[in-house]
Amino acid sequence: MLEPLSEQIRECRERAAEAQGKAEATADPALKAEFLDIERRWVALARSHTGTESLEDFRAANTDRRRKFDECGQLDGGPDAALRLQQISTLLIQGGNLHSLYDRILDAAIASMSADMASMQIFRPELKELHLLAWRGFHPVSAAFWERVRFNSASTCGLALSAGSRIIVPDIETCDFMAGTSDLDEYRRSHIRAVQSTPLTSRSGQLLGMISTHWREPHQPAERVLRELDVLARQAADLIERSHAEVALRESEQRLRWLASIVESSDDSIISED
Repeated sequence: MLEPLSEQIRECRERAAEAQGKAEATADPALKAEFLDIERRWVALARSHTGTESLEDFRAANTDRRRKFDECGQLDGGPDAALRLQQISTLLIQGGNLHSLYDRILDAAIASMSADMASMQIFRPELKELHLLAWRGFHPVSAAFWERVRFNSASTCGLALSAGSRIIVPDIETCDFMAGTSDLDEYRRSHIRAVQSTPLTSRSGQLLGMISTHWREPHQPAERVLRELDVLARQAADLIERSHAEVALRESEQRLRWLASIVESSDDSIISED
């Protein structure tokens, strides 16, 4: 197993053991239950970091994809698509700085799709908005304009958010729903002529974000490269979901440390209601 991955698994297990110890040390039933739940989630997170199931599925899919491409002669002389996707998958499993990983995903998306630009967004369900995480190639004014995107936006990511499925516009100049909108002005400002947006969803079907690629000329992506993008989108969704889980766990730990400190420092009776 890769060393960075081993470090992440070790940290998760140490935090699980710490939560278990706190659960055994407290006499408060509510706190005990909370600490045991945190222990369970750290153990689950450690298992998710191994990526065994997703990585094996990924490799099997790539082997099958490589065979099919070989049979129909669709592999070109450039970097092998299956190898490129396997490399980005390994990087995601290794972990590291989130923004660096987002940039890696965008680089892989541009390479896989032979695109000129790309962007990645995270979905904020409480606001029903997409928030820009990382982008490549936009004019700065366009990037600021798309910092937040709602479902009624005249952009492909806005429509994909509303529809819950991939949206492809081969030529923005012939797209009816963009005509006369500010989004069309921004596409032109960034010299974007074609665009696609693919939702990032969790394995349970929850919307987590969006990944988009852009071209400077009219373009209709082939089905085989869209399948490659779907593999990358699966890995990107796993990354976002894992980051959510880590943040939630750390927030829960912080709250419980505060509650435990109250219990330990008080001589009064304490009743847990919620």
